[in-house]
Amino acid sequence: MSRRWTWITAAFAILMVVFGAVSVLVDRPLRGILERRGNAPLQGDTARLGAVNFHPLSFALKVKAVVISQDANPAPPVTPFPH
Repeated sequence: MSRRWTWITAAFAILMVVFGAVSVLVDRPLRGILERRGNAPLQGDTARLGAVNFHPLSFALKVKAVVISQDANPAPPVTPFPH
């Protein structure tokens, strides 16, 4: 393998590790930001997010298990979105 291909392969591997780390490290803070911004306009209701997954390669955001419930009457939820 030539020296050039070694550098290209190493750069690609490092890039994949960085994208993986960004994906893992951004999920939890992003979930908190989305919950705060989603709950700000709601009066008397609360939105909860089960999980948020950020995919840096496709710049996609996957939100799982969204539940909106009333503060005065939390059970049953107003709108459960399990997936």
